[in-house]
Amino acid sequence: MVYRTTLDDPGRLAALERTETLDNIGDAPFERLVELARQLTQSDVALISMVGADRQTFVGQAGLPEPWATSRTTPLSHSFCQHVVRRADPLIVRDARQDPIVRDNAAVADLNVIAYVGVPLVTPDGYVIGSLCAIDGKPREWTDDDVNGLRTLAAQVLTEIALRSELKSRRAAEHTRDILFGELNHRVRNLFTLVLGLVRAVDADDASVRSFQDELATRIKALCLAHDLVFQDTLNDAALQASADVSVLADSILLPLPGSQRISRKGPKTRLSDRQSLYAALLFHELGTNALKHGALSVPDGRVHLQWKRVEDDLHIDWTEEGGPEPLSPTGRGFGIDLIEVLSASSKRPDKMLAFEPTGVICRTSLSST
Repeated sequence: MVYRTTLDDPGRLAALERTETLDNIGDAPFERLVELARQLTQSDVALISMVGADRQTFVGQAGLPEPWATSRTTPLSHSFCQHVVRRADPLIVRDARQDPIVRDNAAVADLNVIAYVGVPLVTPDGYVIGSLCAIDGKPREWTDDDVNGLRTLAAQVLTEIALRSELKSRRAAEHTRDILFGELNHRVRNLFTLVLGLVRAVDADDASVRSFQDELATRIKALCLAHDLVFQDTLNDAALQASADVSVLADSILLPLPGSQRISRKGPKTRLSDRQSLYAALLFHELGTNALKHGALSVPDGRVHLQWKRVEDDLHIDWTEEGGPEPLSPTGRGFGIDLIEVLSASSKRPDKMLAFEPTGVICRTSLSST
């Protein structure tokens, strides 16, 4: 349904305001469409005119003389398009000087509007907000092709307006999402801090308990770091290509370790799922701290080689130590190695292994994305 309303009808003016076209006067898409309309109709001037209660504004213009080309607006005393809005139908004028509807309009003398054809711009809710029109400075007969061509271009104008509205709505939704995710991230970090505080608050005289406290605290910090990277991903698409990468996570966990310059890291740029990020953070932390305490990083000449690759949806990880002391036997390993086995338990990799070779620890595993 198309409403025939007065120019000052509140519903129509609200519909015009919702399009926000008056904030985008002269944008390239509108300018291209009016130039196409001028060429299509072989006319002197083409306009996209948004009609308010007392003025019309040209959000797109081609061929308009000065000072109107710069000001982009006229009072309704100079508007033919107002009649398109009132009629909710095309207005076709062969010679304005002889036409009873517009012969007294000031645009005839001031803008040399003699021949005019305009088609309505109708919003999805049925309000006519303006007109796409073509103008000549001499009398002429407008053809059906002229009118139909303008109708087609008017539909394209409305499509452009709808796309802009959709883009704005999407950006608003993304902004709201970012606020919610930010609040959730803040709450989760507070939870990590609370748990860490509870661990530290336990008063323990036993050295083994204090050692367990320290190890548990570093694991919580590793999880917190992985969580931060995942949320940075979610909140910032630009960061998606960096913070989700395996190398960023590995560097964040391993570079703070003493002797980290002896850890080589090699693998393609690979994005991680949330699950893989959390598991990889724990895995890198356990392998790295174990190498520092008992393995290749505990001696000056030891080295570690970390490699990864994507195999379908799984992340294959190879950790190889060399040049360190001979690893402890499996019966002498601690909680960290047990945790590595737990993290690797679901690996479907055919050659997976956790071996304590004379040359050093070897861990081959994979992390599933789900």
